[in-house]
Amino acid sequence: NQPGLKEVVLDAPIIRGVGASADVAEVVADHVVLRNTSQTDPARDADQGTSKLLIKGLPPVADATAEGVTLGEGQVQLAFNQVTVDTTGDVVMRGKGRVTTQGDATIAAARLTADKTADHGLVSAKTLTVTHTANERTLGERVGAGGKVLLEAQRVVQDGLIDVASGRIDIHGTGQTKQTNSVELTNRSETRAAGWVAKAGQDWSTVAPGGQITVRADQGNVLVNGVLDVSAPEVTLSNGQKVGASAGSIVLQATGQASDAHESGAVVWGQDAKLKGRAVSAAKSGRISVDARRMVDAQVAGSVVNQGALDRLAQLAQAGDFHNEVAVRVREGDLALNTAIEAARVKISADVGKLALGTNAKIDARAE
Repeated sequence: NQPGLKEVVLDAPIIRGVGASADVAEVVADHVVLRNTSQTDPARDADQGTSKLLIKGLPPVADATAEGVTLGEGQVQLAFNQVTVDTTGDVVMRGKGRVTTQGDATIAAARLTADKTADHGLVSAKTLTVTHTANERTLGERVGAGGKVLLEAQRVVQDGLIDVASGRIDIHGTGQTKQTNSVELTNRSETRAAGWVAKAGQDWSTVAPGGQITVRADQGNVLVNGVLDVSAPEVTLSNGQKVGASAGSIVLQATGQASDAHESGAVVWGQDAKLKGRAVSAAKSGRISVDARRMVDAQVAGSVVNQGALDRLAQLAQAGDFHNEVAVRVREGDLALNTAIEAARVKISADVGKLALGTNAKIDARAE
């Protein structure tokens, strides 16, 4: 730990912590790079570490970039019982790589983002948390578009800002004993794979489409209580005509069967859930797909399985302009619709239960 360093590069297949379990190895600099350019992957039978790791990136406020930590190319194994990456700026994924941790991992940053070359991931053997940090600062600039980001652990908690323009974000919880939610998107979270506009001079602009956000749990629940954004912007031409690209798609999956450790998987709609799929027209707007054993609206007293959950999804989809496609598959129990769904394609399936349409139910599948 030597404060004042401009940059520290950690370039190795395996970085291992030794010492007591409470010992902390600290790496502090304006900019920290974690990568493996050796073209040698970590050994699968490598010894585990025994201490903790803290990586701190402190980009100066005066800099034209807020990139505090870079996760670069190659496979890197962090053999520590706990890993914390903390930066007042951005964590940026670049190139093709994977960072794995043997213990809990926390990314505390203003923003987690990726460049256009990214096919990257963070994989924790236990709990992976993305959250905010004190005195954070992001410029919000687009460091690239179309990157691929994987966040995977037994349990994933998204409590921060993940922003991958026109990209593919995959949040995957495999299931953790005694934890109901294998993936939790908190009410502070914002997960963006939205499109963007690039202006070239005064005369024309380029509009890019939204990407895809996938949130899946092998066992346990997916709790959606934050913002999921795959919208696409529009521009207005000199003649007043509005043009734009297509919005993207959201895929939610919780299909795990009941076991001694978990109830059957559910997609749970939290009170602060918000979906964004707006585009220049309904035909170009967002698509959402839900495949779950059960679906729950947390606003319903007692969170009764499936009760009101289809109506809640319909309301969220309509408010978020998901008029291209709404697809729902619930593998256990009945479903009831008592509100309107308006989309070019509507698919609703209750595999082993009934689908009831109430007096206020309306399914409008007319394309714009």
